[in-house]
Amino acid sequence: MLKEPKERIREASIREEAAIQDKLSRGYDIALAFAFASGCRRMEILGLRWDHVDFDGSRITVNGKGNKTRTLPMTSRIREILEACVGHHESYVFTYAALRTDKRKGLTRGKRYPLTEAGLKTAFRRAVPKAGVIDFRFHDVRHTMATRTLRKSNIRVVQQMLGHEDVTTTAKYAHAVMSDLEAAMEAASPTRTPTVKSDVAVSIKRKRRISAT
Repeated sequence: MLKEPKERIREASIREEAAIQDKLSRGYDIALAFAFASGCRRMEILGLRWDHVDFDGSRITVNGKGNKTRTLPMTSRIREILEACVGHHESYVFTYAALRTDKRKGLTRGKRYPLTEAGLKTAFRRAVPKAGVIDFRFHDVRHTMATRTLRKSNIRVVQQMLGHEDVTTTAKYAHAVMSDLEAAMEAASPTRTPTVKSDVAVSIKRKRRISAT
């Protein structure tokens, strides 16, 4: 029996995903699109380098928690995102364009630099309320992809995608999918619980109508 998850599971709707995406720009939108498509953690996204990307083999290598790597397939959506970033930076995949020259920070207007954790946090935190989305954190993007994937596959597939060593860590997503099952069963249930007595009464009335004709 699965234990109740300690961590909440907040899944974005398609509308919420699009709304947040619409409020981001300058490279932050591309990073978020990759997050929704891959389920990667924020630091895994920021640390993705071009030498981790294999277009020919349709694979990407992610440097995860504890400096452990895992390989993910390059889906058509992930390929589309990565191809949009080609030529922006010689080393890092996800970058932003500097809006102004800042000699103190070593920035030149228009030049692209690797996204930073602080920059991505700030951009995302501002975009969510502007999009009209409530109670949604960046880590919830990972939850969203995991839950969507579980609906189409199984818990072992999600475990591999997320890079969890123990499947019990992944099991929390089963509870989110269970709520879908409950809703479906509720929708399929009759509005009134039939009883033997009521069914017999209906049957007798039907027979009386037939005999009277």
